Amino acid sequence: RETSQRDRHLFDGFSFIFTGLKKPFPRANDLIKELTDQVQRRGGKILDEFPDSASSFGHVLRTEFCDIPSIILASDSPHRTLKYLLSIARCVPCIHYRWIKHSCEQNCLLPYRPYMLSYGWSSITNCLTFTKATKFRVLDGVRVLVLDDGSKSFKSHWETVLEASGAKLVRSLKNESGNVIDCVVAKKDSQTEDLIFRESKKRNVPFVSSEWIVQSLVNQRKMNFCDFYLKKA
Repeated sequence: RETSQRDRHLFDGFSFIFTGLKKPFPRANDLIKELTDQVQRRGGKILDEFPDSASSFGHVLRTEFCDIPSIILASDSPHRTLKYLLSIARCVPCIHYRWIKHSCEQNCLLPYRPYMLSYGWSSITNCLTFTKATKFRVLDGVRVLVLDDGSKSFKSHWETVLEASGAKLVRSLKNESGNVIDCVVAKKDSQTEDLIFRESKKRNVPFVSSEWIVQSLVNQRKMNFCDFYLKKA
């Protein structure tokens, strides 16, 4: 239907990021196109990636129902995409895309909390978690080295998530004396050189999988390294 004058301002000030909607999904392209059209025709923006230092804190819009963060990630279910993990790290709400559709149908911004998606599956509680995001960064100050697996994408992906989570990135195990590392993150099937394992053991540095990062975000606390140790094959 034609958008009324009032409807055109429904999403004024809001920015939306989509993720997980391109997987095998009935009419996925049509859905993304429909959502994009609904948002843009009502004054909202679609972002391909997060603005620098994007966070829901300090960017809240007051509505007749409640305060709604102005940056929202919309999806169909919890995912482990870079966008989804960054949303958790930056306390940006992850909501079901139906909130957009239903708000348009009602010509008003509906309460978004009933549409909130889980952070993901917790290996601690063995269930989906809906822990309320905290304002502090989950891995604040933790010094982490991400081991390059040769493709560069693994290192780049997890360093981006770690920085958003507050971690301090360490560039090399063989840095100058006095360099402190809390843990090393590596790919599970990575053909890591024996030297790196020896250095890690020598420095008494935990060698963990990227699941440690994911579970820290999902559970909203720094997880114990020992639960995510990688062992040499």
